[in-house]
Amino acid sequence: MKTKLAIQTLKLSTNYGGILQAFALQYFLQERGAEVVHLNMYEIPKPFILRLKLILHRFRYRKLERTKKNTENVFSTFIKSYIKLAPPASTLQEWKDYIRLNEFDAVVVGSDQVWRLEYINAFIEGYFLDFPKEKTKKIAYAASFGKDSLISDRIPQIRKLLEDFDAISVREKSGVQLLSQKFNIKADHVIDPTLLLHQTDYSKLFGLKGRLNTKELFCYVLDKTPFKLEIIEKVKKQLELKERFVYGVEVTKENYKDSDLSTKVPVESWLQSFQNAEYVITDSFHGMIFAIIFNKPFLVIANEHRGVARFESLLDVLELRDRLLFGSEDFENSFLTKMIDYDQVNEKIRIEKDKAVRFFNNVLNG
Repeated sequence: MKTKLAIQTLKLSTNYGGILQAFALQYFLQERGAEVVHLNMYEIPKPFILRLKLILHRFRYRKLERTKKNTENVFSTFIKSYIKLAPPASTLQEWKDYIRLNEFDAVVVGSDQVWRLEYINAFIEGYFLDFPKEKTKKIAYAASFGKDSLISDRIPQIRKLLEDFDAISVREKSGVQLLSQKFNIKADHVIDPTLLLHQTDYSKLFGLKGRLNTKELFCYVLDKTPFKLEIIEKVKKQLELKERFVYGVEVTKENYKDSDLSTKVPVESWLQSFQNAEYVITDSFHGMIFAIIFNKPFLVIANEHRGVARFESLLDVLELRDRLLFGSEDFENSFLTKMIDYDQVNEKIRIEKDKAVRFFNNVLNG
């Protein structure tokens, strides 16, 4: 009989990295013989006044709503094709009932910033797996707090929930320290699930074409700022490349009129851009990861308000910290001529992947 697993991650929306990490963990577990489904987090009913305000907002910003809908369609096509989703739950009790009735062998929370409290404050019970365990194990794989510190009046509640886990692993070394200091809990440090797949897996699964001789500088940027554009311009001129931009920021009423920000490409096209790239510049954690997966020379610009620990943690493991910039003053032309030893990097990733395999073997078969 196949092992039945459920995954609880952040809501899948218009985020390339979020969607691909969900797919990667699903695929990784399926390849090891598991039957996998992604749980849908329950919805919190909106008060009548808020629902009325949303209706008025949609009427006032009709063009914005059309743009958002078009963006959602780009990503929903991928989600429907590649990610197995459970039926939506309308309450915490429905979510618990689905887990109980399906008799999962384990529920896995992760990866991504599933424990970043400002993202999940209304869903603490769901993301810390507050259901009667019975025969269902509770596992965290590459969960992230998103920050180096944790201040909340809900820490006692979270501690009690964490003590019920069968195995906990986190994506950042700072998360290991945080769990030890705040909760007296030992956790493993593991890599993001997107790194559990090889570039050949992505090429085969999503029909990517062989690298085109386009001489492109691929720029995947979340936050459009002058100093990032300044660095991009320097690299473009120095390497004599034509830039290709994809912006990953969510569509809002502040930016939807900017076609640069509001236009999104399909997930497969986004991956193809990494394969085609001569060089990559990004301020995104998963943008950095896919540059590494496709063995591209890259620079990553620290996105401090989105969280830097995850960048530093992975780059330290792979001995690539010198690829991280905090401002235009950190940029040096030597970055463009210094090669990355990807034989060494790929070997380190292989070792980390083996750790992930052992982690799941120990908890599921132990």
